[in-house]
Amino acid sequence: MTAPPLSLGQLAEAIADNKALNDWLERRLEPQDWVAISLPPILENLATYRNPAAHETRITREQVVTLRDSLVGVGCTGRLVELGAVRIR
Repeated sequence: MTAPPLSLGQLAEAIADNKALNDWLERRLEPQDWVAISLPPILENLATYRNPAAHETRITREQVVTLRDSLVGVGCTGRLVELGAVRIR
């Protein structure tokens, strides 16, 4: 039996609130703390946009542009680039 996939918010919470999982990730991934520390707030931010857009209301163009810029790296290092740089030790 397999567990159902986690939502973005559930995944963020599972990573952020589980010290044993954080310790395991830090021992096995490089950079050590990116997944344990940086990824949960990124997922939470993505969920705050995605969930209302998928279930309730539309989000504005400005909100989408801000999110896109952060993810792909317009004017900053993109979060997807940072995620792509995570490696198994």
